[in-house]
Amino acid sequence: MKCLELMTYADKKVKTNIDIEKLSEIDFIEIEVVSGDEIARVRYIDGRTFKLDSIILDDDFRLMSFYDGSYYLYDSKNNINHIDEFEKRKSSYDMEKFMWEEE
Repeated sequence: MKCLELMTYADKKVKTNIDIEKLSEIDFIEIEVVSGDEIARVRYIDGRTFKLDSIILDDDFRLMSFYDGSYYLYDSKNNINHIDEFEKRKSSYDMEKFMWEEE
């Protein structure tokens, strides 16, 4: 199983329980960046929806909540898949070019 990893403001990657090798089961993955922390909203084809916050997964807390932007990491209906590039990022801001692309 290859798990989706989210990044905190301190550029620390934290694992989720989302298996990105089973994209055929996923409708979309949206990434929101808040004060540098990545938050994933994942909806499966069967309707189950999960929200995963990197700072909570890292057992930490956010001092402030500044909305930096959001983008679709994966969207089965709109043929969007940025997972390869997402896995190579060094910072939560490395994906900034996609934040307004699909609006």
